[in-house]
Amino acid sequence: MNEVIKKIFSLGSIFLIVLTLFFSPVTANAQNTISPNQQLAMAIDPAIIELIVDKSETGTKEVTVYNTSSVALPIKAIVQGFNPGESVDVKEKDLQMYDASSWIKMDSKDRDFILQPKAYKKVNIKVVVPERASPGGHYATIYFNPLIPQTLISDSSVFIYARIAVLVFIQVKGTFNERLIVNSLNTEYFNQTLPVTIKFNIKNTGDSHVRPTGKINVVDEINRNVIGDMNIPLQVVLPGTTKEYKVDINKNLDPGFYSALLTINYGTISEVSIKTEKLYFFVLPSISTYIYIILGIILLLILFKLRSRLKLILKVLFSSHSNVPMELTPRKLTPEEEMKRIVEDEFKRNKKVKK
Repeated sequence: MNEVIKKIFSLGSIFLIVLTLFFSPVTANAQNTISPNQQLAMAIDPAIIELIVDKSETGTKEVTVYNTSSVALPIKAIVQGFNPGESVDVKEKDLQMYDASSWIKMDSKDRDFILQPKAYKKVNIKVVVPERASPGGHYATIYFNPLIPQTLISDSSVFIYARIAVLVFIQVKGTFNERLIVNSLNTEYFNQTLPVTIKFNIKNTGDSHVRPTGKINVVDEINRNVIGDMNIPLQVVLPGTTKEYKVDINKNLDPGFYSALLTINYGTISEVSIKTEKLYFFVLPSISTYIYIILGIILLLILFKLRSRLKLILKVLFSSHSNVPMELTPRKLTPEEEMKRIVEDEFKRNKKVKK
């Protein structure tokens, strides 16, 4: 009996030790983990730099890199060609003439450096334009990649970080072509919800990047009232690319018939203005408004069907507030009812005679 108790006690002790190992909190070295508020995060200002230079000229710009995390970050800068991200209508071999990545020069201290927590560093960027550079736009991207410190690496570590980039837009002076093509405006012809979204595309068929400005003029075609102007978002359209624009008409548009007219302005050498054809669209009442209209029509039909009874009720109600007795027009009897009335009157008359 004692042996059995000892075995049960031993098995229970082993079970408790296993539970302790599985469910007790595990502590780790703080140097091997990153808490949510210690993610590898950076920022940069400005995110876009623009230069207008001559051939064989050197332009300089300065950007500031910020370490917003709470750990020191080794940072490495890499210069690459610019990827516009939109559809490009340029042949692959012709894209090389827009690539300015080889023009970017940076000191070694600005390419590889360590940025302390919550600190920042000013980075100098030089743009050396070659003599053979063609007039117009040329582009490059500078990436600042955070490197994971060796002391933070372990088999169970998971890191969330993202590199930051500076877009470099360079315009070489000379004779070049600036030309935009604006597609027609597009929206839903019937709109029951607001805002009304108007879409259009701008294609750059020139040799340099363009930052077009413009507005959409909205007019109430029924009342001939100008609702207002909506500015288009400021975006850069690169050579050979097509950029899609979306503009929300966030004015309070009542149900009606409207038109929209787009005006685009661009050009660094000489300003060019483009106007599109008018876009027409309807703003319809909401579904709840239709429900109220249908219910109102049904109510009117019911009232029309019961109009004779309602008229009689109204006469009775108004007569109760008047001292003049109300005279009701007798209803015309049918031939059967008329015959029955005559027989009853004759019967009453004969009865009186007998008496």
